[in-house]
Amino acid sequence: MAVKHGHQAIAELLIQADGIDVNQADKGGRTPLLLALDKGHLDLVRHLLATESIDVDAGNPLLVTVENGNAAIAALLIDAKVRSVLLTGVACMFPEALRPLPIYTRD
Repeated sequence: MAVKHGHQAIAELLIQADGIDVNQADKGGRTPLLLALDKGHLDLVRHLLATESIDVDAGNPLLVTVENGNAAIAALLIDAKVRSVLLTGVACMFPEALRPLPIYTRD
């Protein structure tokens, strides 16, 4: 609830508390990250992405971000190396969100 309603201080305390699963979904299957993305809470998204145990790929966060049209959050997700089949679509919709990406080769 704290994330959904943008209560930054309370959400940060809960995220840091022992025994809290930052990937725990609500009854609708939405994780705290998805809720923060859906509501456009940029600072909470930043804080959640900085959390070591966060699953950045649970529930396709990039899809939620694209649907909401939030380029700033799309850039954060791309920087967090979120995996998504939508990455090409994001490049078309939010070119300002993209940065040069390293090229990986199989060795």
